[in-house]
This record gives sequence, structure tokens and C-alpha cells, in this order.
Amino acid sequence: MDEERPRTEKEAGQAGQAENPADRAGLPSLLNQKENLEQQIKEGYDREKTFLAIDVHKPEELKQDCDRDDVFLTFEAYRELVKKTVEACGGQIHETSGDGFMCVFDAAAAACRAGIFVMDKMPEFNLRQNRLLSLNRHKIPMILRIGINTGRVLYDESRSVGEIFDGVVDVAGRRAQLLQAQDV
Repeated sequence: MDEERPRTEKEAGQAGQAENPADRAGLPSLLNQKENLEQQIKEGYDREKTFLAIDVHKPEELKQDCDRDDVFLTFEAYRELVKKTVEACGGQIHETSGDGFMCVFDAAAAACRAGIFVMDKMPEFNLRQNRLLSLNRHKIPMILRIGINTGRVLYDESRSVGEIFDGVVDVAGRRAQLLQAQDV
């Protein structure tokens, strides 16, 4: 009768484990799968997009000493102006936060047009729809800052811009924050 030799610790540990399918497939097979997945991601989600960030410059000063109903109605009119302009230029509003908008466009020229059109409409907006202009003691008109940035992102049409974790979006927002009033 053959005597069984004692197993090493390594052999004993391996005996209790199920075989890893990756070990059978081998590295070449896994690398091919990885390459195929990367190609699917590139073809399905890697897109060049332009992001347009719009926000109101010093909104707290604009709202100072004003009735909240007038604040609501003014900012609702502003929201409609931005929405209509962005959509007319082929963009979509994906995220809003307070007085800020993050919009996405397929073409940089369309985003620039939208930003310029919104900015150009502000004097008339302030004259006709800004209920706060005559109410706040500083007589401050609504003034915007607009940042634009273009780049490649992993973009899933079914998700919001807020779910795009890419520096391209961050730069558009940061550019708007760094601008002086009335800048694009």
C-alpha cells in the first residue's frame, strides 16, 4: 500500500478552492474580452459633447429685501427663458441647482449660440420680467455668468449630466463661477 505524503499548506488551501474560470480561459482570452468591452464602450458611450453652465451672478443681492413671491416669479421666468433658448439651439437642460443650469449640446457652436442668445435677452428680461429690479434697494438687474467646455465624455443618454463624472462637465461649471458678470 502506498503511503500518502503529507500535503503542503499551499496544496491544502488549493484543494478546498473551486477552480477560477479565468485560469482556464487564460490571459489571452481575458485580454480579448477586455478589448471587446472597451470597443463596445467607445462605440456606445464615448462622445464629444459641449457643456454650457449658466448661473446668476450674486443672486443673494438680487433677492435682498424682496418678497418671496416676486423672487419665485422672476426666477421662474428666467428658467423658462433659459429652457426655451437652450432647446431652440438644439441643447438639453439636464441639471438645475437653484439659479444654475448645466446644459449639454452635440455641437460647440450651438452651445455658444445659446449662451450668447441668453445673454442678449437679459436686458429685455430685466426690463419686462424681472420683478426684483424695482424692489431691491440696490436696483440690481439679473446678471448671468456662462461657462462653456467641450470634450470627450462617457455619455449615457438615459442618465443625467449630474451622473457624468468627468472633468469636462466640471470645467464648464468652474468657468462660469470664475467669470465676471455678463461674461461668456
